[in-house]
Amino acid sequence: MTDSNSSRRAASFDPSVLEQLARDTDVAVIPQVIDMFSIDGNRHLTQIESALESFDDKALSEAVHALSGIAASCGLMQLSQSLNECENSLRGNDKEEGRAHARRALALAPSAFKLLFEYLKTLD
Repeated sequence: MTDSNSSRRAASFDPSVLEQLARDTDVAVIPQVIDMFSIDGNRHLTQIESALESFDDKALSEAVHALSGIAASCGLMQLSQSLNECENSLRGNDKEEGRAHARRALALAPSAFKLLFEYLKTLD
């Protein structure tokens, strides 16, 4: 029997991405990466919110693209996937679907950030 929280957590966050980064560099880099993600991630989330409010699909696409790469680099796979789906929809001129994916990503972001910070606590 599988614990549904474990399944959800595994789908949301893949710690092996950061573990590989630690092996490739140094474990001391991980807190710095997470801190940078927090700063940049929050900035991009604000840009996504603003772009959605103003229906600025170009700005939305740019912010989504930037945040998607950062999220994937930190192992936040579900967030990254939602952002990629947004970007693909916008590229395919399905603006409404792209905006829906962006709103989904905004809803996922707080729990994704939380998982990342919970992981950081395990490094102490």
